[in-house]
Amino acid sequence: MRVLVAEDSLPNRRLLIKLLQSMQCEAVGVEDGHQCCDRILSVHDSDGAAAAAPPFDCIIMDGCMPVMDGLEATRKLRAAHCNIPILGCQSDCKYTHAVVIDLVCERRS
Repeated sequence: MRVLVAEDSLPNRRLLIKLLQSMQCEAVGVEDGHQCCDRILSVHDSDGAAAAAPPFDCIIMDGCMPVMDGLEATRKLRAAHCNIPILGCQSDCKYTHAVVIDLVCERRS
């Protein structure tokens, strides 16, 4: 499984990557939501289909990062029809539960 870890804290990013690697996952880290979107959208076309590079199987996304936060990055990815599962992680309670459920969890009708 290929996992993209979007986390601005270097110690947290390293810890998440090591934990994922211990579970036989291939993990790649980026520092903010902008880098996450660039990385994901460069491997997906506008319909969300995998392009030349292999896609990530999921994203672990910090909610509060510089440049572009996790919720804004999630909005951008979903607007580009990217349906990769996104697991939100947050070390504080800046966002309400409803906002996280609407934007990070995939609601389908």
